[in-house]
Formats: sequence, C-alpha cells, structure tokens
Amino acid sequence: MPAPHIRIRFLWALVAIVAFGSACSDSNPPTAAMPPSNPTPAPAGDLSGTWTGTYKTNDIIDCDANQVLVATATFQQNGSQVSGMLTANGPCGLGYTFGGTLQGNSLAGGIAAPGFGGGTASGTLSGGNLTINVFNMYEFNMGQLQLHR
Repeated sequence: MPAPHIRIRFLWALVAIVAFGSACSDSNPPTAAMPPSNPTPAPAGDLSGTWTGTYKTNDIIDCDANQVLVATATFQQNGSQVSGMLTANGPCGLGYTFGGTLQGNSLAGGIAAPGFGGGTASGTLSGGNLTINVFNMYEFNMGQLQLHR
C-alpha cells in the first residue's frame, strides 16, 4: 500500500488534470470545411453580340504599324465557351474565327483563317471594354483590338 503522501499527491495531480482539461475543452461544434481559396472564376459576363472598335498591327515589316483599322468582333457564348469572328478590313487587317473561353475577365482561345496556320488570342474584359491581342503560330503578337459595345 502506498504511503499517504503519495496518495495525496496522486489525488492532487488527478484534480489538476481534470480542472485544466475541462477549462481547455471547446464546447463549440466543429465548423464546416472552408471552400478552396482559388475557385475557378465564373464568366464575368456575356460577350454575345457585336463589339466595335479598332485594330492596330504590330507588323512593322509587312505593314504600316501607324495605321489604325476599324474592327469588329462578333461572339456567341454558352457558359464560359465563346466562339466568333474577329475582323478588321484593310491592309494587314484580320479575318479570324475564334474559339475559346471566358474565365473571370480573361478571354483566351485559338484563331484560324483560310491560308493562315492559326494562332491564339487573349484578352481582358473591363466593363464595356474588351482588349484582345492576337498571336500567330510563332507566338508573335500580330496586333491588338480595342473594342467596346
């Protein structure tokens, strides 16, 4: 049988453990899991319809880079999927079909035209303004469209 002073110390230790344990317990139920910090952004808006503005080429070898052409873009949109036509009539203009996505305020996709190997286009939607840069298959930035509704 243990000595009385050991039993008393054991009881004090047990009382301390119970007292501190209950003081630290959390009676709140667990909270729900937090959503991911970087969810896929939803489409910022509907690009459907006709956009008008200007196109300026970056091709200083074959074109007059100071010339600004009247441009249009006509889009159809289904959710984040966007398709349409990018057009600027004139020397060194463009006439490309576009297919891509709108995620948040960023537009990205591919371009193609008869006799043209293809490329990409990327843009930014800000309010009623849409800026699109077009790139050839060699990733050369051929020019920029500045469009609005």
